Amino acid sequence: TEIYTLSLHDALPISTAATPNLPKYLGMEDFGFIQNNETVCSQITSPLIITVIHSARHHFAYRKAIRDTWGSVTAHKTWAIRKVFILGSQNVEVDGPENYNRTLDQEIEKEHITHGDIIISDFHDSYRNLTIKHLVGYKWVLKYCSSAVFVVKTDDDMFINIFELVSHLSTKLYAPRPRQISCHQWEDTPKRYGSHKWRVSHDEYSEDSYPPFCVGAAYITTPARSEEHTSELQSHHDIV
Repeated sequence: TEIYTLSLHDALPISTAATPNLPKYLGMEDFGFIQNNETVCSQITSPLIITVIHSARHHFAYRKAIRDTWGSVTAHKTWAIRKVFILGSQNVEVDGPENYNRTLDQEIEKEHITHGDIIISDFHDSYRNLTIKHLVGYKWVLKYCSSAVFVVKTDDDMFINIFELVSHLSTKLYAPRPRQISCHQWEDTPKRYGSHKWRVSHDEYSEDSYPPFCVGAAYITTPARSEEHTSELQSHHDIV
């Protein structure tokens, strides 16, 4: 039984219409890597799948669960499989000195020394900054793992049947189209109320419904499409 739902769709265009009166973040070139492993994808001759996993800084148990299960698989059939966890950083100006957790930084550093799979970028790690985390993951793939055939994006609370995934890629998607995204497509409306974690104000997005979109819990794409996403947003100069 497949644990994920995938259906192939043409990539959805990204709107570049300006959004007035909203704060802007810096361009992608301003986000670097303050903890990294540049060799995750090096010296691999087999077709490569790289899994980019969004993780919260304090989710040590989640990352361990992945490493102990599906994340422990580094090869299946003719494929090489690698993974990285993408994290943001703490920001004393945002969090406040009283909330800055130096011990958390030290524990994450120890985790990375042991496993070598933690990538930290210098943006503030928060739920509202998941868009930046997403694009930082693309940036890492393009810089350090562009040889991958497929990029799998997922979250640290997802379980992927890695054997079914490889079978799916081998029989249905290989070889990939350059602009390919394989995902579960969804339709939804903006959440306008209270403190909902998905709340979007009318100033941020004025329409009554979103265009069809890929569910972010898991999808499959390619380095070429990742580069297009990044370039399209860069052409807008700022990331909202």
